[in-house]
Amino acid sequence: MRQKNKNGGRHWRVSVCLLLTGSLVLLMLVLIFWFSAQDATKSSDLSGGISEKIARALGWLMAPGGSREELNRWSEWLETPVRKLAHFTEYMVLSVLTCLHGLVIRIAVGKRTVCYKNRREALYGFLPLLATAVIFCVCYAMTDELHQYFVPGRSCRLFDVGVDSLGVFVGAVLFLLTVRTQKVKIWIKWMKGPENMPASQKG
Repeated sequence: MRQKNKNGGRHWRVSVCLLLTGSLVLLMLVLIFWFSAQDATKSSDLSGGISEKIARALGWLMAPGGSREELNRWSEWLETPVRKLAHFTEYMVLSVLTCLHGLVIRIAVGKRTVCYKNRREALYGFLPLLATAVIFCVCYAMTDELHQYFVPGRSCRLFDVGVDSLGVFVGAVLFLLTVRTQKVKIWIKWMKGPENMPASQKG
């Protein structure tokens, strides 16, 4: 009976984590799709508004009392980097969340070795997970650019796929670095069962 209760508690914890991480991945996919579905005018207004705020902040710091023309020039110059940074960031976040969801799936299917002694072991141990997550995210980036081709005023650019893919790879590296931190290890042991947690973390 005690073993049954332990297994039931473990299944409940893993199920909650599966639902949470899966929902976050789905939310990120929908958010990226929504941004890509905006026509050129709405997309430009959004990135232009952010660029203008950054330009104002930089102008206030570097050149107080600058003219409106200078502000507009800064804003126009910053718009492209802001758009590319947004591409990079959203796919980096998607990559981290996808890897995290994959980690929970490993635990759910009974893959016990999820904590490794060093980075080399972690790299080889998580390589299938990382490869799957990266391929999934890069494929989504390609379909996302194809989607933009059919949106009025938007275009499909191979360069943007490259920026997205760079964000995906950075996200995978961040996951690999953070999955070995003490807090993440405690969270993994909590999912697998309180009996796996250090005595100082129980109760």
